[in-house]
Parts: sequence; C-alpha cells; structure tokens
Amino acid sequence: MTTYALIGFWTVALMTPGLDFAIVTQNAIAKGSRAGIWTAFGVAIGLCVHFFYVTLLLQSVSAAMQSWMWCLQFLGALFLLYIAAMIFYDLWRPMRSSRQATKLPMQSAWLQGFLTNVLNPKVGLLSISLFSSYLRGHDFIMLYGLYGVFVGMTFLWFTLVAVFWNQAWFKKSFQRYEKSIACLMGGYFVFLSYQVLAELFTSPS
Repeated sequence: MTTYALIGFWTVALMTPGLDFAIVTQNAIAKGSRAGIWTAFGVAIGLCVHFFYVTLLLQSVSAAMQSWMWCLQFLGALFLLYIAAMIFYDLWRPMRSSRQATKLPMQSAWLQGFLTNVLNPKVGLLSISLFSSYLRGHDFIMLYGLYGVFVGMTFLWFTLVAVFWNQAWFKKSFQRYEKSIACLMGGYFVFLSYQVLAELFTSPS
C-alpha cells in the first residue's frame, strides 16, 4: 500500500458517519460550535491512544514472525469488507435526529470526544488492518510521521463539521447526498480490501 493510498483511505474513513461524527454533531448542535470543536479535539487526541498500542502490537508481531503479520492483514481485509457491508446496511436505516441530544457541560465536551474515540474498538481494528499492510513496503519512521498527519486531518475535519453543521445549507446538502456519499465510501472500502487481499496472495513470501 502506498502513502497516497493510505492517506486516501484515512480521508474516506473520516467522512464515513460513525460514533465520532455523531458525538461531534450532537455536541455542536446541543451546545454550539465551540463545544463541537472541543469534542473534535478530544476525538483527535483519542487517536494517539490507538496509535500507541497498535504500534506496540505491530512491532512485536513483526519481530516475532512474518506469518502473524500476514494473518493480521488478512483479517484486516475481511474487516474492511465488514465495514463496507455495514455502510450499505445503514443506508436503509433512518438517521436519528441530533437535536434530541442531551445537553452536557462545556468542560465535558473534550472528555466525551476523547472517550468516544478511545472506547471505540473499530478504530483500533481499522488501524491494525491499515498499518500492517502499509508496513510491508515502508518502515515505522514513515508511519510515525503519518500519525501526526492523521491526527491533524481528524481534528480539521471534525472542526469543519462542528462549525458548518449548524449552517442550514450545509446540513441540507449533506442529507441530500448522504446515500450517494455512503455508497461511494462503501465501494471504496471494498476496493481497498481487494487491494490488500491481492497484495497478500500475489506478492512473494
């Protein structure tokens, strides 16, 4: 997997509605854009926790046996297919209105965003499936640099969501094209899974 493909994947993963997206929009609507931005900051910092233990895991696996790394990548590819299936499934489920969110103190916004991300196991599983494939052609130094890029991208995206979600034109446009965007995202996850599987079964051991 190339660096550009990795960044492209992260961009698509950010835009995929999930727990992080839900908590940022909920707090932005319930307490305003400022609360949403602090929640976005908490989400971004929460990634550092996942990156830390994922790095330890991949380093120990890489040092122990390459076959374990192959298994991790294979399971990661299957997990990407699972996420794609969930995206397509969610297309037929109505989205809950964020305006029914319970209000929370402003000082809790960061902590709520942080805990929402840290306690979401999908983030760790995605990181393992993604980074294990990337490390087949790159070293950890490159990956460490990308960690900073991903944290910055995450904070920037959710900050924009928090600021613009209160704008009627933004929310209306997003809801209008939500299914089309979800279809494109699901298709991209399927394509990425195919790339990982093809790389596993065609590259020499």
